[in-house]
Amino acid sequence: MYAGKLVELAGVEQMVDAPKHPYSRGLLASTVHGGMRGQRLEAIPGAPPDLGEAPTACSFAPRCKYVEPKCLAAPPPLSAVAAAIWCAASAPCHNRKYMAGRRPVDYRRPP
Repeated sequence: MYAGKLVELAGVEQMVDAPKHPYSRGLLASTVHGGMRGQRLEAIPGAPPDLGEAPTACSFAPRCKYVEPKCLAAPPPLSAVAAAIWCAASAPCHNRKYMAGRRPVDYRRPP
């Protein structure tokens, strides 16, 4: 969840092995694991949004390294399957196709 919205729904193994949403990827990249000794953690830039105001676009856009103009214009749509039911690996994001093409990163092991 990010800013009170579900951004990705997947099983634990699938989420850790191949996160689909930029926020999920950022969280995992900022996680400490055994291979991180002596290395700096990657931080998600910026600050969370003000929850007192309803977002009119993607609430993660101001902090996202994949942001595009469409992300700032409207909330991301659900995929056709996810619109009917939330299924494994659902991630509403304008850049869903870009993210799906990214090579999975194993955040549990050192690079």
